[in-house]
Amino acid sequence: MSQAPEIPEITDSKGISQYVYELSATPYPAWALAAGLVTTPLIRPTLVPAAAVDAAPKSTFGFGGSKLGVKYPGLSYPTNLSCLLFGATSALGGYMIYDNDLQNGSGFLAVWSLLYPIVNGRKAIWTLKLWPKLLAGQALINAGLYGRRFIWP
Repeated sequence: MSQAPEIPEITDSKGISQYVYELSATPYPAWALAAGLVTTPLIRPTLVPAAAVDAAPKSTFGFGGSKLGVKYPGLSYPTNLSCLLFGATSALGGYMIYDNDLQNGSGFLAVWSLLYPIVNGRKAIWTLKLWPKLLAGQALINAGLYGRRFIWP
């Protein structure tokens, strides 16, 4: 086992670009994405029974209103399988960096972090929920962060 990498400090002599580059040598952004993905099934709203939907008042917005958002509030969140798969790969990539395999870990994380918005991005963009948008944004940031280290070392 190796020592936990330290979080770099921002100084005036280094620019923000150098700080971001040094941050990609730590597993913490990957582990933050993994933690967000693993906690998603716990915070996702549950489906409402059909009897409660029929009793709910119709929306007055649009033409006659729709009860779809009331009936299926959790559809905009990623599935449990997606959360488990992408959370595990993000945690594994963070462990690779923690174990001092920086080149392979950053390449692994860049690819898998870029795949997450491809798979779940449409639902995240078109929903009014904030959590799916944060997950997709965090995955894109990780893809850029670790992709820069992998492509331009």
